[in-house]
Amino acid sequence: MSPPDLQAFVDKNNGPSGDSKDELIADLQQELLAVTQKRHEERFLWILTLVIFADFFFLLQSNNWSAPVVIGTLEIIGLVVTAEKCGVNPIIQLLDRISPFWGKKGST
Repeated sequence: MSPPDLQAFVDKNNGPSGDSKDELIADLQQELLAVTQKRHEERFLWILTLVIFADFFFLLQSNNWSAPVVIGTLEIIGLVVTAEKCGVNPIIQLLDRISPFWGKKGST
């Protein structure tokens, strides 16, 4: 719906009432937030898929075990940061549960 169509829809269905317009605007904002969140999650899943395929093709040719371990550790850190930037909620919840284990260890 383009903006003029939206205004015509509001005028036709709700008349000049400000409350119904405010409710419609709030509903549309919530829908926009949901669509944006899904787009960010999809973007993260594509990045994760590309990383897995790159690992499959390049790390299978490694002659030792240390390169895949180091690269895997760096990738996990990068994917966690990417997940936080994309707002992937399950990853953020997992990090919140794990974070007490590496919190402030020497302070008493």
